Formats: sequence, structure tokens, C-alpha cells
Amino acid sequence: MTRASLATVLAVITLCAACEEPPAGPAASGPSASVAPLPSAPASASAAAGVSAAQREKVQAFFKDVGARAVAAVDASTKAGAKSRAGYAEAMALSTPAAFYLHADLFDKHGLTLDLFDAAMQDAAFADEAVRLGMTPLQAKTATLAADLPKTDPADCERLTRRMVELAAEGPKTAGLRAALGPTFTECFSALPKHVTECIPNPTTKLDVASYDACVAKGAPPKPK
Repeated sequence: MTRASLATVLAVITLCAACEEPPAGPAASGPSASVAPLPSAPASASAAAGVSAAQREKVQAFFKDVGARAVAAVDASTKAGAKSRAGYAEAMALSTPAAFYLHADLFDKHGLTLDLFDAAMQDAAFADEAVRLGMTPLQAKTATLAADLPKTDPADCERLTRRMVELAAEGPKTAGLRAALGPTFTECFSALPKHVTECIPNPTTKLDVASYDACVAKGAPPKPK
């Protein structure tokens, strides 16, 4: 695949992710990529005042779980052999608004709705504290990583490329995360071996992880005996 065709592929796998709409129905009641868990929306004193202490605790518990999930993802990346920032890109993104739709199970776990979440987050002081609960464990974990990690590593980029294909195949719910990972994916392109770049799905074909895996396996150089 040439660099010219890469731009077209990125439009489908990453950049056009921002154009997709989450599917309608019960699943859309969870947090979407467009929901920013920050006190940036116009403040509504009446909405925030209507949120009980017990409901606020549910929101805080949600953020704690998001933070724990991000920390676990960092550990999983380390275990997988991550040697660059690209190897930790998704783990870092899990605690951002871009990945919130993927945490719909945590909304269900804590009995949250978007209306309740939005109302609680209208309180700027509470929102700051809630976000801190999620970010502090991740910040502590990332502080243990090498400070001089390179931007990319071939093996990390191969894993990220497969993950991008996987996310794209999952459809609109991963749109925000794909868009967030897009810049790292672009940086990775020059680090990928030719047999991998040639397998990145063409925009006109169905995004299928099994087909991608088969393509990569077929083109991979033979392992040294």
C-alpha cells in the first residue's frame, strides 16, 4: 500500500469514525464518545442540585472503574511486550471521552443513565473530583513506565493495526476510540512491514478481522529455523 492510498484507508478506519452515529436502542443509553466527562458544558445549578448523594457516589464509582480498566490495559500492554508509546495508545485512551461508549457496561453496573451522569457533571467541583478519581491511578501507573519511550515500535504498530481493523469491524460504537487512535496509527505506518500494510483493508472491502489475519499470515516471512 502506498502512502497515497493510506490516506483513503484512514478515512474509512479512523477519520470517518467521527461521522458515524452510535446505534439506536438500549445500547445507546451508555456513555458515547461524544460525551465529555468534564465540566465544560454550560453549568446548570438546578440540574446539579437535583442529584442525590447516592447518585453522585454512582458516578464516582463509574470513574474509579474506568481508571481501574485503564490501569489493567497498561499492564496488559506491558505483558504483551509494548516498547513504545504506540503500544500503550489504547490503554491511555480508555480513560478519555473518546472511549466512553465502550464503558456502557459500567454504566449498567452502577445503574447510571446519561441524564443522571450529565446532571451530576454540571457541578464543576464534583466533575473535577470525579475525573481525578479515574485519572490518578492511571497517572501513577504510567509514571512507572520509561520516560524515554519511542513513539513507535514495529511489533507495537502491528498490534495496533490489527486492533484498528478489529475496532472498525465492530462498527459505530468504536468511532470515538478509532478517531483518538488515528494519529498514532498514522505514525505507525512507516514502521509496519510491507506484508502488513498490504493487508490493511481496502475501503471498498468488508472490514473482517479473520480475513486480515489470514492475509498477514500468508505474507509473513518464514521464521528462521
